[in-house]
Amino acid sequence: MQQAQAEMDTFFQNLEQGATGHLQGLGNSPRVPARVGGGGSRSTLYLLLGSVGFVLLIGCANVANLLLARANARRKEFAVRASLGAGRLRLVRQLLTESLALGSYWGLAWRLGRLRGDKALRCPGAGMVRDHRS
Repeated sequence: MQQAQAEMDTFFQNLEQGATGHLQGLGNSPRVPARVGGGGSRSTLYLLLGSVGFVLLIGCANVANLLLARANARRKEFAVRASLGAGRLRLVRQLLTESLALGSYWGLAWRLGRLRGDKALRCPGAGMVRDHRS
């Protein structure tokens, strides 16, 4: 701990000696905490983990509810198909094909949206910033 504090003190002394403008007068260097990761950080992380898990649980329940509602709405369609002679394998193959097609479509849409979002979030003038220290 003392070595880390000594390195931080040296760094901030060098920074203050070469500082100009808004960096002047930084004053005291920050102190290394006596106990890194101590205090209530563990309980806070567990609370955050529990909250995220609860939100994911709500999302999974919502998706399951939507899938059940969709299956209930298509019950008549599958009854008609079965009465017309479609076997169980044929009905399962139709469901799998539809699920694969929808999953592929939305996966591609997500991928394209992510690529466009990455381009939109990049700073347009990043190459024009100059270093004013020289």
